[in-house]
Amino acid sequence: MRRISLNSELLHRVAREAPLALRVGVCVLSILVILFNVGALIILATFENEAAGFISGGDPKQFYRQLDVELMDDYGEVLGIAHNSGNTINATVEALAYGADVIEIDVVLVRGKLYAAHWSPFSFIGDRFFHGPTLAEVWGAAAQAD
Repeated sequence: MRRISLNSELLHRVAREAPLALRVGVCVLSILVILFNVGALIILATFENEAAGFISGGDPKQFYRQLDVELMDDYGEVLGIAHNSGNTINATVEALAYGADVIEIDVVLVRGKLYAAHWSPFSFIGDRFFHGPTLAEVWGAAAQAD
């Protein structure tokens, strides 16, 4: 049996002798892969918060406003529930600083462990890249809430 070494001359010969349709197809496919990757980078850079949801479970916008003083007579005993504030440590600390009585924590399962996250990441992404806080970490930060 004769051994053939793949050197640059052989590769050039194969490339020259390949059918035109195959060469064009490889070029078109290469361009499509490049355009897809550039498009994905642009989307991830433009929609940073949405993109974060794929690897950290999302960081929903937080909203805080003082309760109207006139309402205090009727609603003085209302609990302040910080909805979605338990999805990140920063949001939990911020909600507690604004006086939240209850911290709501969304829980997702990733790689067999419980994490605090608003969105469950796609498994093919989450299993490899997810880095949201664990439920235990957020639970510890939220322990100051009444």
